Amino acid sequence: MTETKKHNGVVFQITHPDVEDKCYVGQTLQSLSTRWATLKKNAEKWAQNPEESGKLAKLYEAIMEHGADNMKIDELEVHEHSSKDELIKILKERETHFIKTKNSLENGWNNLSKTETAKRNRDRNKRIVGAIAAIIGIPIITGILYATYSKSGSITTTLGVLFILLF
Repeated sequence: MTETKKHNGVVFQITHPDVEDKCYVGQTLQSLSTRWATLKKNAEKWAQNPEESGKLAKLYEAIMEHGADNMKIDELEVHEHSSKDELIKILKERETHFIKTKNSLENGWNNLSKTETAKRNRDRNKRIVGAIAAIIGIPIITGILYATYSKSGSITTTLGVLFILLF
């Protein structure tokens, strides 16, 4: 009988005892000690050229500012799955959950990826365009309705025009 290989992953947070309500939330397939060693080494590299901002720039800055030895890495959840791809999906979903619940994007050391930033910008631009269209559209619709009522004198005709404009 063959045993199915299990893949393990961890959702973790990095904090500093003197910095309240700020953390970094991440996930890894590595052990926490290996991931932490990599993050510290990358923070040191980043400090040599901080203009090269990336997804982890806020975390690297915090590590360099507070000192890696003063920071703490803790596991939030451990997951296991026979499929590595499925495990990665689970870890990403749980990481997203903790980033939201711990507010580590707005008030922490997590950054949006370039893809996430672009999506947020597109969504924001759509809302702005919609608001502008509504602001411009209201006077135009009001003018059309006023003209329709003035010519026809009928509220029924005016409501018919409104229905056509809206749908």
